[in-house]
Amino acid sequence: MRNFIPVIIFVVLVAIAGIAMMLPKADKQTSMPLPDFTVSGLSAKDLPQTGTYILNLFASWCVPCEAEHPVLIKLGETVPVYGVAFMNKKDDVEAFLTRLGDPFRKWGYDEKGAASIVLGIRGVPTTLVIRDGQIIYRHEQPLLDSHVETIIKPLLAEPKS
Repeated sequence: MRNFIPVIIFVVLVAIAGIAMMLPKADKQTSMPLPDFTVSGLSAKDLPQTGTYILNLFASWCVPCEAEHPVLIKLGETVPVYGVAFMNKKDDVEAFLTRLGDPFRKWGYDEKGAASIVLGIRGVPTTLVIRDGQIIYRHEQPLLDSHVETIIKPLLAEPKS
């Protein structure tokens, strides 16, 4: 059995690398269906099936998430924004949104982080632009005003194909 340990380790590493290569890269336009997910208070079925909107993954304990929050508030004035709180309890999310404002049409909380696996999220904050049930852009860093102007707004203005 000891002779097989290096082979087993090699196979596991190759499998992990293969899975990582299939996931969409950070800050990249993509086109993949929004996976089916369910968290407390929100599921993929609650989200619009047509049109363009934002799905933001955040956490109440995440300093960069707090920094991007004013951008989400402003963005929510022009486009529907939904949220999933990563590794959070409901009370913590409610306190966070009460303190900073609530930009979300609807939000849910994912205490165990299971939705992040389904959505291919590597960390928070992550912002997804979704059009007609397809993830068309993934932004895996704090969203700044400059990102909204140069990346997000042009995507929102693109006609449906």
